[in-house]
Amino acid sequence: MFYNKKIIEVEGMHCEHCASKVEESLKKIQGVKSAKVSLNDNKVTLKYKGDLDLVSISKIISDLGYSVVGE
Repeated sequence: MFYNKKIIEVEGMHCEHCASKVEESLKKIQGVKSAKVSLNDNKVTLKYKGDLDLVSISKIISDLGYSVVGE
């Protein structure tokens, strides 16, 4: 099956615990197959099918205490 890919730049993640919180929260979104954080790049890579609600994703990330700075 083919999945779309979206990379989001996020500030404020400093450790594996931060990364895990973001990944687990984003994987709960309907249509999201995977969420993988790269702490070195401060980026989250999402694989998904259908449409992504970027406003909701930004809110989830900010509610966790991090900032979306680019897509």
